[in-house]
Amino acid sequence: MARQKYSNLKIALSAFTTLTLVVLLSRSWGEFPAMGNLLEPFHGCWQNAENKSDFWEDTDQLPYLKEPVKVLYDDNRTPHIFAQNEADLYYVQGYITARDRLWQMELQTHAAAGRVSEILGAKAIPFDKKQRRKGMVLAAQRSLVEINKEPVTKQMIDNYAFGVNAYINSITAKTLPLEYKLLNYQPEPWTNLKTALLLKLMADDLSGYSNDVAYTNALQTFGQLTFDKLYPDFPSYISPIIPTETTFDFKGDKNDTSSVLPTSTIIASLLSNKKKQNDPLPNKVDWSTKPEMPVGSNNWAVSGSKTRSGYPILCGDPHLKLSLPSIWYEIQLSVKGKSGRGASLPGAPGVIIGFNDSCAWSMTNAERDVRDFYKITFKDASQKEYWIDGAWQPTPFQIETLKVKNSSEIYDTVYSTKFGLVVYDKGFKEAGMPNNTAISWTAQLPSNELATIYLLDKANNYNDYKIALSWYQSPAQNFVFACKNKDIAIWEQGRFPIKFKNQGKFVQEGNSSKILWGKFIPFEENPHILNPDRGFVSSANQQPTDSTYPYYYYGDYYEYRSLRINEELSKQSRISIASMKRLQQDDWNYWVADFKTQIQCLFPNASLGNTIFQLPNQSDFTDHLFRKWNLKNTASNPYTVFYRIWYDELTHLVFDDEFTKAKIRIDLPNRDVFIKSLMLDSTFVLTDNITTAKQETMQELVLESFKRTRIAYDSLKQKNLTGWAQFRHTVIAHLAKLDAFSVPVFGNGEGNSINAVTSDHGPSWRMVVELTPETEAYGIFPGGASGNPGSYYYDNRIKTWEQGEYDHLKIFKISDDQKALAVQYFKK
Repeated sequence: MARQKYSNLKIALSAFTTLTLVVLLSRSWGEFPAMGNLLEPFHGCWQNAENKSDFWEDTDQLPYLKEPVKVLYDDNRTPHIFAQNEADLYYVQGYITARDRLWQMELQTHAAAGRVSEILGAKAIPFDKKQRRKGMVLAAQRSLVEINKEPVTKQMIDNYAFGVNAYINSITAKTLPLEYKLLNYQPEPWTNLKTALLLKLMADDLSGYSNDVAYTNALQTFGQLTFDKLYPDFPSYISPIIPTETTFDFKGDKNDTSSVLPTSTIIASLLSNKKKQNDPLPNKVDWSTKPEMPVGSNNWAVSGSKTRSGYPILCGDPHLKLSLPSIWYEIQLSVKGKSGRGASLPGAPGVIIGFNDSCAWSMTNAERDVRDFYKITFKDASQKEYWIDGAWQPTPFQIETLKVKNSSEIYDTVYSTKFGLVVYDKGFKEAGMPNNTAISWTAQLPSNELATIYLLDKANNYNDYKIALSWYQSPAQNFVFACKNKDIAIWEQGRFPIKFKNQGKFVQEGNSSKILWGKFIPFEENPHILNPDRGFVSSANQQPTDSTYPYYYYGDYYEYRSLRINEELSKQSRISIASMKRLQQDDWNYWVADFKTQIQCLFPNASLGNTIFQLPNQSDFTDHLFRKWNLKNTASNPYTVFYRIWYDELTHLVFDDEFTKAKIRIDLPNRDVFIKSLMLDSTFVLTDNITTAKQETMQELVLESFKRTRIAYDSLKQKNLTGWAQFRHTVIAHLAKLDAFSVPVFGNGEGNSINAVTSDHGPSWRMVVELTPETEAYGIFPGGASGNPGSYYYDNRIKTWEQGEYDHLKIFKISDDQKALAVQYFKK
């Protein structure tokens, strides 16, 4: 999979002249670069080609370095940094990371700050406006104040920035990273604020989703009874992070709700106001645009009582957007006899997910809703005053200046209320979002997540882990932990407001300070467990607890991966690294198994695969579809494709009539809710098609959806698109969406399986660590150390990742020169 020396780069650059450049994660804006400088032979793009054996000088000088630093590079060009003090450690980390990933670092921080228009022009203006209205820069500034208060985190961020700037200052026209040449601009100095912005970008990615608008519309359209069926708080089949038999030894501190209006009254008032203003809430949106599942992840740790070695094993695979360059940068950091290795974020110091000489840790997204929407009532179109607590109050505002490439500056007025910044108003509209809406978000609160990173990297035991997490606030994560003293633990950590029931679940009327956030759940009362009797801890974006947890909460949870993981870990014994690798690669299709079971229940007197469901001239296919297929989401199998289409056709038949009539954004219920609860619910009113005179049943819809699936599948068959990997069409895309610099992959996996691969998301980093006296660790990410598309190390690990293989993650010693691919010394 690795790109060989110059050939692919030449092909890519030749093709580039015919492409319209589209950039920034999942969004597309087009603009051609100035091709003269790009193709200039002595300083242009040809100078960016790198051979596999190309390395830097054996000795390099860095200004302001206090003591010499040694770096060993392994076969994947992963740097292993050995420093004599922490200032130099983070200084060299910043330098080396920038040398490999500078353009990625700067693009991401420009995106966080709402500055993409400076690079790409006017088509990026809507994106930039939204980023600024969400308060990304304000949030980063608040957190930077907290980071600077603590000497160790200030030293981290200061010296990391010094290192990045040392590299930037060394860049010549010849060595300028390729994307700068393509887009015809220059890197700017790195600042501490950029690192804070990067951390807020991760918070936006992992905690920026909210159901408030969709839930409000569903409640308005269907009423409370149907709403509760579509979006239950605690389904009966959950396998929560904290086992259901757990007793919580605290009652929970509650907000005073004695004078707070019931949420139903708040919502009714909001909808009534919208109707009076003849401003429907919200504009028509295609309900099917909701992604199949949001960002997810898996992690677990098994006790030594269940392993072959008698020591804990920790596993983690965060599921994030697959991109080139990769979201992660692998690294080893060693100082004062303590070494840590794992995945870092380009642009931030430390190791985010990984292990050290004593412990290992990994994270999954908590999926808790931490963004609340408030409908603001302004006095008039000027928006200079808004109604709160029975009076008109001045609306503070700030003028944002957006610099636009090849165009004049534009200005945007961002209004602020006690409920948060006004994201949607006359100056910025978005399909499906109500006008004059402010948003409160925990990521906007001051925090210092770098302290957590620093302390986890140096943790020796459970108490160190606990202290590290006490600093952490956003984005909310489930931190799994294992240690050589044989402790295992998991802690859902974030800053969670204490809410009365349904508070913030719907768009609220922003007219009373009584519905503002008050206290927050104490750290010690966030869901956590140490050394549970069942011998393992795990999370996979499911419910953190059952309904006995004393605090009210809700989120957008997904259960199938957690059900599978917990079932497998419960029955396994003598667990090994090999068996944990197999579990991370598990492709078994839990939801299809459930789907088939429910269909069988709907047709109790029929055998699946009999004439009712026969595909003409495809009896073998039908037999495998219903009976012989092993339910594995392998790359070449056609059965996952058929069931995926069938499920989608069935949900369209069930929901299209009501959702289309509503003409507002309403999200589908989660797959596990529909299959496990709604398919067999004879009282589920949405089964009937309101556009027909007759009363439809689920049996009829299942048969009709099967017929439609046959037609759709036959069409795919004619196009040779019936293999699962072809249908899924996973592409690890370059951040600029340049096809020539992107890589399609055809491995196994499906979004609801443990190996959760979708069209553009998947295991961004797989790690298995056994905490034996001599740590054994394995890991892989789909990419390479370099961000340069012309480098062998740009994508050299993708094939390994695609095939489900791992690299040995050895912690090097400073004397391991013979084991290294190259050695480099940094001196003053």
